[in-house]
Amino acid sequence: WAGGRGRACEGGKPRGGSAGGAGRGVRRRLELARVPVAGPPNSEVLLEVGARARDTMDRGVLHGWPGAFVLTVEALLDKWASLLGRNRAADAPLGSHHARGIALPLAVSAEANAQLEFKLSGRIDGCASLLDASASYFSASYTNARGPPLERRHVPSVSLAAVLAGWLPTRGVAFAKIDAQGLDVAVLRSAGALVSRIAAVEVEVVRDGKKCPVQYAGALSKCRTTEQAMRVLGFVPYGTNCSVHSFPEALGCEGNMVFVRPGA
Repeated sequence: WAGGRGRACEGGKPRGGSAGGAGRGVRRRLELARVPVAGPPNSEVLLEVGARARDTMDRGVLHGWPGAFVLTVEALLDKWASLLGRNRAADAPLGSHHARGIALPLAVSAEANAQLEFKLSGRIDGCASLLDASASYFSASYTNARGPPLERRHVPSVSLAAVLAGWLPTRGVAFAKIDAQGLDVAVLRSAGALVSRIAAVEVEVVRDGKKCPVQYAGALSKCRTTEQAMRVLGFVPYGTNCSVHSFPEALGCEGNMVFVRPGA
Protein backbone atom coordinates (compact mmCIF):
# COMPACT_ATOMS: atom_id res chain seq x y z
CA TRP A 1 0.00 0.00 0.00
CA ALA A 2 2.86 2.38 0.70
CA GLY A 3 2.87 5.43 -1.53
CA GLY A 4 6.37 6.62 -0.66
CA ARG A 5 7.93 7.82 2.57
CA GLY A 6 7.54 11.50 1.90
CA ARG A 7 9.29 14.34 3.69
CA ALA A 8 7.87 16.67 6.26
CA CYS A 9 5.40 18.89 4.38
CA GLU A 10 7.21 18.01 1.14
CA GLY A 11 8.37 21.54 0.54
CA GLY A 12 8.85 22.41 -3.07
CA LYS A 13 10.53 25.62 -4.13
CA PRO A 14 10.59 28.86 -2.15
CA ARG A 15 7.51 30.86 -2.93
CA GLY A 16 7.64 33.92 -5.11
CA GLY A 17 4.90 36.34 -6.05
CA SER A 18 1.28 35.64 -5.35
CA ALA A 19 0.55 32.73 -7.66
CA GLY A 20 -2.29 30.57 -6.45
CA GLY A 21 -4.89 33.19 -5.77
CA ALA A 22 -3.66 35.50 -3.03
CA GLY A 23 -6.64 37.83 -3.47
CA ARG A 24 -10.25 37.14 -2.66
CA GLY A 25 -11.43 37.34 -6.26
CA VAL A 26 -15.07 36.81 -7.21
CA ARG A 27 -17.13 34.54 -4.98
CA ARG A 28 -19.47 32.21 -6.84
CA ARG A 29 -21.22 29.01 -5.92
CA LEU A 30 -19.10 26.02 -6.88
CA GLU A 31 -20.45 23.73 -9.56
CA LEU A 32 -19.07 20.25 -10.20
CA ALA A 33 -17.69 20.09 -13.72
CA ARG A 34 -18.73 17.29 -16.03
CA VAL A 35 -15.25 16.00 -16.78
CA PRO A 36 -14.13 12.34 -17.08
CA VAL A 37 -12.36 11.98 -13.73
CA ALA A 38 -12.60 8.25 -13.15
CA GLY A 39 -10.97 6.74 -16.23
CA PRO A 40 -12.27 3.61 -17.96
CA PRO A 41 -15.37 2.03 -16.35
CA ASN A 42 -13.52 -1.01 -15.00
CA SER A 43 -10.37 0.75 -13.79
CA GLU A 44 -9.50 1.01 -10.11
CA VAL A 45 -9.69 4.54 -8.72
CA LEU A 46 -6.97 6.16 -6.61
CA LEU A 47 -7.61 9.45 -4.81
CA GLU A 48 -5.04 12.04 -3.73
CA VAL A 49 -5.96 15.04 -1.57
CA GLY A 50 -3.09 17.51 -1.43
CA ALA A 51 -0.28 17.03 -3.96
CA ARG A 52 3.18 17.32 -2.49
CA ALA A 53 6.26 18.46 -4.35
CA ARG A 54 7.49 14.85 -4.14
CA ASP A 55 5.90 11.43 -3.85
CA THR A 56 2.74 12.32 -5.72
CA MET A 57 0.57 9.42 -6.77
CA ASP A 58 1.18 9.88 -10.48
CA ARG A 59 4.90 9.26 -9.93
CA GLY A 60 5.07 7.18 -6.77
CA VAL A 61 2.00 4.94 -6.80
CA LEU A 62 0.46 4.50 -10.27
CA HIS A 63 3.27 2.26 -11.51
CA GLY A 64 2.20 -0.32 -8.92
CA TRP A 65 -1.44 -0.18 -10.00
CA PRO A 66 -1.60 -1.19 -13.69
CA GLY A 67 -4.73 0.21 -15.26
CA ALA A 68 -5.70 2.36 -12.26
CA PHE A 69 -6.76 5.98 -12.61
CA VAL A 70 -5.81 8.72 -10.12
CA LEU A 71 -7.91 11.75 -9.19
CA THR A 72 -5.72 14.42 -7.56
CA VAL A 73 -7.12 17.46 -5.77
CA GLU A 74 -4.70 20.34 -5.05
CA ALA A 75 -5.85 23.77 -3.90
CA LEU A 76 -2.79 25.95 -4.58
CA LEU A 77 -2.81 27.03 -8.22
CA ASP A 78 0.96 27.16 -8.65
CA LYS A 79 1.32 23.57 -7.42
CA TRP A 80 -1.66 22.51 -9.55
CA ALA A 81 -0.10 24.16 -12.64
CA SER A 82 3.16 22.34 -11.92
CA LEU A 83 1.27 19.05 -11.93
CA LEU A 84 -0.36 19.82 -15.29
CA GLY A 85 3.07 20.58 -16.75
CA ARG A 86 4.02 16.93 -16.35
CA ASN A 87 1.71 15.83 -19.16
CA ARG A 88 3.05 17.34 -22.36
CA ALA A 89 0.92 15.32 -24.75
CA ALA A 90 -0.54 17.60 -27.42
CA ASP A 91 -3.96 15.96 -27.08
CA ALA A 92 -3.99 15.77 -23.27
CA PRO A 93 -7.53 16.26 -21.87
CA LEU A 94 -8.24 19.34 -19.76
CA GLY A 95 -6.71 18.93 -16.30
CA SER A 96 -4.85 15.74 -17.16
CA HIS A 97 -1.48 15.59 -15.38
CA HIS A 98 -0.94 11.95 -16.36
CA ALA A 99 -2.23 9.65 -19.08
CA ARG A 100 -4.12 7.88 -16.29
CA GLY A 101 -4.95 10.82 -14.08
CA ILE A 102 -6.58 14.20 -13.68
CA ALA A 103 -5.86 17.05 -11.24
CA LEU A 104 -8.47 19.53 -10.01
CA PRO A 105 -7.71 22.93 -8.37
CA LEU A 106 -9.77 22.60 -5.19
CA ALA A 107 -9.43 22.12 -1.46
CA VAL A 108 -11.25 19.31 0.30
CA SER A 109 -12.61 20.06 3.76
CA ALA A 110 -15.71 19.81 5.92
CA GLU A 111 -17.07 22.82 3.98
CA ALA A 112 -19.10 21.42 1.11
CA ASN A 113 -19.26 24.64 -0.88
CA ALA A 114 -17.06 27.44 0.38
CA GLN A 115 -14.09 29.70 -0.14
CA LEU A 116 -11.50 29.09 2.57
CA GLU A 117 -8.23 30.69 3.60
CA PHE A 118 -4.99 28.76 3.24
CA LYS A 119 -2.20 30.06 5.48
CA LEU A 120 1.39 29.83 4.28
CA SER A 121 3.43 30.37 7.42
CA GLY A 122 6.91 29.65 6.02
CA ARG A 123 8.82 30.55 2.90
CA ILE A 124 8.24 27.04 1.48
CA ASP A 125 4.65 26.46 0.38
CA GLY A 126 4.58 22.74 1.17
CA CYS A 127 3.04 23.31 4.60
CA ALA A 128 0.10 25.50 3.59
CA SER A 129 -2.81 24.70 5.88
CA LEU A 130 -6.29 25.88 6.78
CA LEU A 131 -5.05 25.82 10.40
CA ASP A 132 -2.74 28.26 12.16
CA ALA A 133 0.87 27.19 12.74
CA SER A 134 1.52 26.38 16.39
CA ALA A 135 5.01 24.82 16.42
CA SER A 136 8.26 25.05 14.45
CA TYR A 137 10.15 22.02 15.76
CA PHE A 138 11.11 20.94 12.25
CA SER A 139 12.03 24.17 10.46
CA ALA A 140 10.74 27.72 10.49
CA SER A 141 11.09 27.66 6.71
CA TYR A 142 8.09 25.32 6.68
CA THR A 143 5.99 26.28 9.71
CA ASN A 144 6.99 29.54 11.34
CA ALA A 145 4.84 29.92 14.44
CA ARG A 146 6.37 33.30 15.31
CA GLY A 147 4.07 35.88 13.87
CA PRO A 148 1.27 35.96 11.29
CA PRO A 149 1.32 33.90 8.08
CA LEU A 150 3.59 35.24 5.37
CA GLU A 151 0.83 34.78 2.83
CA ARG A 152 -2.87 33.96 2.74
CA ARG A 153 -4.63 32.44 -0.26
CA HIS A 154 -8.37 32.05 -0.69
CA VAL A 155 -9.32 28.79 -2.36
CA PRO A 156 -12.57 27.02 -3.31
CA SER A 157 -13.43 23.99 -1.20
CA VAL A 158 -15.70 20.97 -1.50
CA SER A 159 -16.33 18.12 0.92
CA LEU A 160 -15.07 14.61 0.28
CA ALA A 161 -18.72 13.59 0.07
CA ALA A 162 -19.13 16.00 -2.87
CA VAL A 163 -16.07 14.49 -4.58
CA LEU A 164 -17.31 10.92 -4.14
CA ALA A 165 -20.94 11.64 -5.01
CA GLY A 166 -20.33 14.15 -7.80
CA TRP A 167 -17.30 12.76 -9.61
CA LEU A 168 -17.30 9.12 -8.54
CA PRO A 169 -21.03 8.39 -8.13
CA THR A 170 -20.78 4.66 -8.83
CA ARG A 171 -17.13 3.98 -8.01
CA GLY A 172 -15.22 2.89 -4.95
CA VAL A 173 -11.74 4.17 -4.12
CA ALA A 174 -9.12 1.43 -3.91
CA PHE A 175 -6.53 3.63 -2.22
CA ALA A 176 -6.55 7.25 -1.04
CA LYS A 177 -3.63 9.42 0.02
CA ILE A 178 -4.43 12.48 2.13
CA ASP A 179 -2.00 15.28 2.99
CA ALA A 180 -4.10 18.05 4.53
CA GLN A 181 -1.61 19.41 7.07
CA GLY A 182 -3.33 18.56 10.34
CA LEU A 183 -6.76 17.94 8.84
CA ASP A 184 -6.34 14.47 7.30
CA VAL A 185 -8.95 12.88 9.57
CA ALA A 186 -11.30 15.84 9.10
CA VAL A 187 -11.11 15.36 5.32
CA LEU A 188 -12.10 11.71 5.70
CA ARG A 189 -14.94 12.63 8.05
CA SER A 190 -16.27 15.03 5.43
CA ALA A 191 -17.16 11.98 3.31
CA GLY A 192 -19.97 11.13 5.73
CA ALA A 193 -21.55 7.76 5.01
CA LEU A 194 -19.67 7.56 1.69
CA VAL A 195 -16.40 6.93 3.56
CA SER A 196 -17.36 3.25 3.39
CA ARG A 197 -16.50 3.36 -0.34
CA ILE A 198 -12.80 3.91 0.47
CA ALA A 199 -10.90 0.64 0.90
CA ALA A 200 -7.57 1.98 2.14
CA VAL A 201 -6.05 5.37 2.98
CA GLU A 202 -2.68 6.84 3.87
CA VAL A 203 -2.51 9.77 6.31
CA GLU A 204 0.24 11.61 8.14
CA VAL A 205 0.70 10.97 11.87
CA VAL A 206 2.81 12.67 14.53
CA ARG A 207 4.73 10.66 17.13
CA ASP A 208 3.07 10.60 20.54
CA GLY A 209 4.82 12.34 23.45
CA LYS A 210 5.92 15.86 24.34
CA LYS A 211 8.97 15.82 22.07
CA CYS A 212 6.78 16.12 18.98
CA PRO A 213 4.00 18.71 19.23
CA VAL A 214 1.53 19.03 16.38
CA GLN A 215 2.53 21.80 13.98
CA TYR A 216 -0.97 23.24 13.65
CA ALA A 217 -3.43 24.49 16.27
CA GLY A 218 -6.34 22.08 16.61
CA ALA A 219 -4.73 19.36 14.50
CA LEU A 220 -5.85 15.79 15.27
CA SER A 221 -2.68 14.16 13.99
CA LYS A 222 -1.06 12.56 17.05
CA CYS A 223 -0.67 8.87 16.30
CA ARG A 224 -3.00 7.34 18.90
CA THR A 225 -5.60 10.05 18.44
CA THR A 226 -5.53 9.41 14.69
CA GLU A 227 -5.74 5.64 15.14
CA GLN A 228 -8.78 5.97 17.42
CA ALA A 229 -10.52 8.32 14.99
CA MET A 230 -9.78 6.02 12.05
CA ARG A 231 -11.24 3.03 13.87
CA VAL A 232 -14.47 4.97 14.37
CA LEU A 233 -14.51 5.50 10.59
CA GLY A 234 -14.07 1.76 10.02
CA PHE A 235 -10.31 1.59 9.34
CA VAL A 236 -7.50 -0.27 11.11
CA PRO A 237 -3.71 0.20 10.77
CA TYR A 238 -2.12 -1.91 8.06
CA GLY A 239 0.77 -3.98 9.41
CA THR A 240 1.73 -1.49 12.13
CA ASN A 241 0.60 0.35 15.25
CA CYS A 242 1.65 3.49 17.12
CA SER A 243 3.99 1.58 19.46
CA VAL A 244 6.20 0.21 16.67
CA HIS A 245 5.56 2.61 13.79
CA SER A 246 8.49 4.36 12.11
CA PHE A 247 8.60 8.18 12.07
CA PRO A 248 11.37 8.93 9.56
CA GLU A 249 10.56 12.58 8.86
CA ALA A 250 10.69 15.91 10.70
CA LEU A 251 13.50 14.92 13.06
CA GLY A 252 11.81 11.64 13.93
CA CYS A 253 8.42 13.17 14.65
CA GLU A 254 6.33 12.43 11.56
CA GLY A 255 5.49 9.53 9.32
CA ASN A 256 2.78 8.24 7.02
CA MET A 257 0.50 5.42 8.16
CA VAL A 258 -1.76 3.30 5.99
CA PHE A 259 -5.18 2.22 7.24
CA VAL A 260 -7.41 -0.38 5.59
CA ARG A 261 -11.07 -1.26 5.85
CA PRO A 262 -11.41 -4.90 6.94
CA GLY A 263 -13.17 -6.96 4.33
CA ALA A 264 -12.89 -4.30 1.61
